[in-house]
Amino acid sequence: MTANIPEILLLCMDIDFITVFKDALKTAWLDHNPGKLKITPINQRLNSLPEDRTFDLIVVSPANSYARLNGTFGHAISMTFSPRQDYHALTRAAETVLYEKWRGSAPPGSCTFVCSRLT
Repeated sequence: MTANIPEILLLCMDIDFITVFKDALKTAWLDHNPGKLKITPINQRLNSLPEDRTFDLIVVSPANSYARLNGTFGHAISMTFSPRQDYHALTRAAETVLYEKWRGSAPPGSCTFVCSRLT
């Protein structure tokens, strides 16, 4: 396993998306080695994941240059992973990282990793 990224959990609400992903992975990433980077598709809704499921990091859409978790999926992420008393905790954490790395706005199409462990 890769030390920094032990596993990617790919949340897919539709089973067809998992099939498409697996087919695309075989054709687009020919040298992908599951022994080095495990990608596990999960066919569930975000709000139906078991409570004991933990995440070290959450990746937000590359189209979200400002890290504002205020769209439909961002709202679901905030509702699921933010402390109950602090809905905007993940948005602040993501905005802080984007400010430190990009001075506030990530370049379009880029992907910035943000640790989801809130202190």
